Amino acid sequence: MTTSPDILANLDLTDVQDDPFPHVTVDTCLPSELYSTLSGTMPTPRFGPDTPSNMLSLASPFQPPLAGRLNPAWQAFIDHHISAAFFASVLRVMGPSILKTYPELERNLGKPLDQATVSWHGSDTDTDIQMDVQFAFNSPVREVSSVRGPHVDKPRRLISGLLYMPQSGDAAGGELMLYRFKGRPKLRGVMADPDDVAEVSRVPYEANRLILFLNGPTSVHGVMPRQVTDGVRRYVNLFVDVRAPLFRTTAAGGAD
Repeated sequence: MTTSPDILANLDLTDVQDDPFPHVTVDTCLPSELYSTLSGTMPTPRFGPDTPSNMLSLASPFQPPLAGRLNPAWQAFIDHHISAAFFASVLRVMGPSILKTYPELERNLGKPLDQATVSWHGSDTDTDIQMDVQFAFNSPVREVSSVRGPHVDKPRRLISGLLYMPQSGDAAGGELMLYRFKGRPKLRGVMADPDDVAEVSRVPYEANRLILFLNGPTSVHGVMPRQVTDGVRRYVNLFVDVRAPLFRTTAAGGAD
């Protein structure tokens, strides 16, 4: 097994699960020493007493106050996961699923996916593919609740990834749930009515666990209710976007 910091280093297309939509899960994603360093130096916000319960907060490592203050291991991890090299890893694992789901994508791009240009999501560079890494947090919970019900991600999102980094002793839950529609797919914006979907599987909120999936109009997922806790639900949010919407919807989605 390689010790690469690439979250897909030990996977190939045989690891992709198609039910209920194309995705991969990894129980021990990163080498233990690297994970320990990243988790131990992950910047975590201090939520005040007026912060809404179970609220999503996203922090960009490229913006103040984090820019320039990260552990070098974090900087290397982030730089790699917004690079053409990581997009090549995505294609190695998810490429066939992408082209099966979106057979017109390469024609719309005017080139094969492996020739697509890549940049960081926040740059001014006009590229075919935009990628990002974000620190994601759910605030302390004052009453049992879910931070996000069944939904798909925004229509320009091709790939979404979550790498869980729970704080020590966090047992409040917050598993990711994967759903399929019971009948004809039906979205209200990016949201799905809970009565219209059936749970297929859950991805436990555990240290060093990754889920990465192909986003689409049937890629319905949500977060299990989290118990009352003073702790913060922490994870790394990674994504790959394309220029134009991949499917129709009336609203934009967020992270999980």
